[in-house]
Amino acid sequence: MSPKVFILGLLFAASVFASTEAPLLKKVSFEGNVKVPTKKLLKVVHPYIGSPMDAKHAAAAAKDIEEYYHRNNYVLAYASVGNLDHADQTLLIRIGKYADFDAQAIGEMKR
Repeated sequence: MSPKVFILGLLFAASVFASTEAPLLKKVSFEGNVKVPTKKLLKVVHPYIGSPMDAKHAAAAAKDIEEYYHRNNYVLAYASVGNLDHADQTLLIRIGKYADFDAQAIGEMKR
């Protein structure tokens, strides 16, 4: 195999690999948001619309939602990535609440 053919083969493989980009995020939906209107949460994740659908961006969006809840005094709230649907180009963010302090924990705080 001549060096020219080898180099052309590498260039072709690189161009094929580069053209298979990750799909871009088109929609974010939420599960479990009972305290904050969906419209407000969509404003928080709006910067992620059009970004690549990968675990890094999905986790960052969920983190931003969790931080929004915490800034608004919902300190027991958490957000996690529920699903990344590449076919529909949607991200599902699940929102939940950690358990409240139980009677034993409250009793231990009393002095």
